[in-house]
Amino acid sequence: MDYLFFEKIGLSKVQTDIYLVLYKLGTQPASIVAKYLSLERTKAYRNLLKLVKLDLVKTTHRNNIQVFFVENVINLKKLISRKVNDLNYLEKNQASIVEAIKCVKIENTNIPKVTLYDNSEGVSNIFEDILINAKKQKLLTIRIFASNTYEEQIENIKISQYASDFFKALKKERINTDEYIGIGSLVIERIAHLNNSDLLKMPATKSSTNIILVGQTLYFVVYNNVPMGIKIENENLADAFHALLDETKKH
Repeated sequence: MDYLFFEKIGLSKVQTDIYLVLYKLGTQPASIVAKYLSLERTKAYRNLLKLVKLDLVKTTHRNNIQVFFVENVINLKKLISRKVNDLNYLEKNQASIVEAIKCVKIENTNIPKVTLYDNSEGVSNIFEDILINAKKQKLLTIRIFASNTYEEQIENIKISQYASDFFKALKKERINTDEYIGIGSLVIERIAHLNNSDLLKMPATKSSTNIILVGQTLYFVVYNNVPMGIKIENENLADAFHALLDETKKH
């Protein structure tokens, strides 16, 4: 028997064997089919129900026992016709289907792509990524916000511990920084725009926060006991932060 033919219309080898046995033996309960093919009864029963769903096999009851039978091989021809029609539809509409799938991707391009950086090594890596990203976008300036409250300054741990090489590289690559700091006692009370400040001396402890805006990419660095970084790639979010910093710059 050419099992490949039946496979092409969606039947497994077991289902093909069951169909042929029923056609040969006539009306039978699942137990007889299972015994004839050396199958577990539950497996035979499950596949019989699948054949019923495909309308290749019919079922009824005799003496309160469920039995199965092949009513007519014409039903097999009908299944083949349905498969052919499905294939014709796919062939006719494949171009529009592919374009529709592409549109789904386009519609979702504004979903933020988020990358996490854990611990001190991760924070060092995020600064490396910022530099690579700035060079890739051929930016002349990146924007940096650093919190600088009184409470954050107590432990005397500075950004230089994590980003000294980063700022040296910025200078070497001639990438400028547009700088902002959050000032306050226990919490940030106001944001100020600075010119040529020494960001390396800003605190990097007690939940100190840096926000680095690199073109259309936003980076957050939160130091605390275990420092971590978050990279968010999203044009709309980046534009919102650019607008906020632009307004801060005016005051």
